[in-house]
Amino acid sequence: MLPVSRRLLPVTGALFRAAAATPRFHFSSTPSFVANRTLARGRAFATTSTTEGSDPDFAPKSKVEPTEDVQDKINKLVRDNRVVLFMKGSPAAPKCGFSKAVCAVLSAEGLNDFTYVDVLKSDAVREGI
Repeated sequence: MLPVSRRLLPVTGALFRAAAATPRFHFSSTPSFVANRTLARGRAFATTSTTEGSDPDFAPKSKVEPTEDVQDKINKLVRDNRVVLFMKGSPAAPKCGFSKAVCAVLSAEGLNDFTYVDVLKSDAVREGI
């Protein structure tokens, strides 16, 4: 740590508090564009859709309501198996850190004969659980 004069500490502390208290963004209640579709500062206003040419993964997704059939399958899996892990991916290739951690814990406890369901394959199962 660099040596700082004790006289400067109150001044610099006050400056830091003042800098932190000032807002960095100013929001206005007036629209930022005018009738000819240019911004108030003269830049062109974008008129193209943001979904054109974008990846379908970024498109809005609708919620899938789980059907009775999916609920019955989930209940049957839970009823018929000692341990069921609903995870992203498979135990050999988990697709998220939490799934990987749970598989590691189950393996460390000697529980290698569990059943798993990849929730990324079915939105209905994902919503059902």
